[in-house]
Amino acid sequence: MGGRYRLNDRVHLLAGYIRGEDPIPDDTFDPIVTDSPHYALTFGTEIDYKKYRWSFSYAYQNWGDRSKNNSVGAEFSGGTIADARANGKYEAASHFLAASFTYVF
Repeated sequence: MGGRYRLNDRVHLLAGYIRGEDPIPDDTFDPIVTDSPHYALTFGTEIDYKKYRWSFSYAYQNWGDRSKNNSVGAEFSGGTIADARANGKYEAASHFLAASFTYVF
């Protein structure tokens, strides 16, 4: 979901929200594929001046906490090693910045 608000002829404000579900069940979760229920919040602006446009944006994405307590990933060089299971609690978050410049001719 997102929106764009025209502040005036030159400036637009942008905002968005993203929500995602987790397609991987707990009994087969492996931390090598970092996925869990997550959401992202985005904010930005576009500034127009004559034939130029500057765009700036920021996004914050948070993946929900995830616990692993299974034997997925335990195979290592043909044998099973308990330490290779990577059981535990996993948390993740990301910050993104973007900028762009456009010249219209």
